[in-house]
Amino acid sequence: MKQFFKDYFTFNRKERNGILVLCVMIASLILYLNLQQFFVSPPTVGSVDLQFKIERFLEEEKAKKKRKDETSYATQPANSRSKTTKNESSTASVEYFPFNPNKASEADWAKLGLKEWQIKAIAKYREKAGDFKSAEDFKKLRAIRDDQFKSLEPYIQLPAINVSSISNDKKIESKKLPLFELNQSTAGDLRKIRGIGPVLSGRIVEYRNLLGGFIVKQQIIEVYGIEDSLFKAIASQLFVDKSIISKININKAPAERFSRHPYIKWNIANAIVNYRDQHGPYAKLNDIKNTDVVSVELFEKILPYLSLD
Repeated sequence: MKQFFKDYFTFNRKERNGILVLCVMIASLILYLNLQQFFVSPPTVGSVDLQFKIERFLEEEKAKKKRKDETSYATQPANSRSKTTKNESSTASVEYFPFNPNKASEADWAKLGLKEWQIKAIAKYREKAGDFKSAEDFKKLRAIRDDQFKSLEPYIQLPAINVSSISNDKKIESKKLPLFELNQSTAGDLRKIRGIGPVLSGRIVEYRNLLGGFIVKQQIIEVYGIEDSLFKAIASQLFVDKSIISKININKAPAERFSRHPYIKWNIANAIVNYRDQHGPYAKLNDIKNTDVVSVELFEKILPYLSLD
């Protein structure tokens, strides 16, 4: 063993010099990689248009991934779907308020969620084409994504949409907006609401059918893709008729019927039916809490959807 180490780890003078040079080269490379930022100027993006193309490419890749996730979501069992994370699309906080795109400052644009290159693109457009005459002019600006425009449009104060001057904490309206009853409106009806397209309207109707109807309008936030900011923008147009609710008969429904409801998991559905089979029909709705898997919180949540007959 001693001879083995001696054969492989004993170097002559020439070999030692070679190892020393190699170590110096490695150390120099590591030092360069860590310090180059202080000596080498970063490459500059040629123009706002080039920056836009880069950002557009990244957004398209992000959109492809989102569509793939949505397709995967659509194929999942209804009772296994969960609400998307609130900060999925952006980690930055966005503050919406009435603004005139011809007068908004860079700080205003930043609060509205625009990036630095987008702010520069707006300034460049106004420098060449003049002020925005209407919301449609603003929509044509290539630097603004379609989803951004949909979020910003209700707050644009330009003659074309005739938005009156209001404070940040007041509702924005250029005219009286139509109302929609969530338990009877079709997907076609819901598409008339600004910010609700064919995908979201379809999901709202699908989720409503699974629930048996909405008890309060805030429940649409549970629909995949409906975020708090969108709900706040459309809440004034929504109302619910609680009398139009499809209920589950707890003395007759099979476990499959219970488990289709978004609030009731399969193990809870089985427990409710098994208890009924062992102890006979439920005398009152409160009796399902005897299963030990239905908590007080869950019972209060599903109570409007239960019946004895």
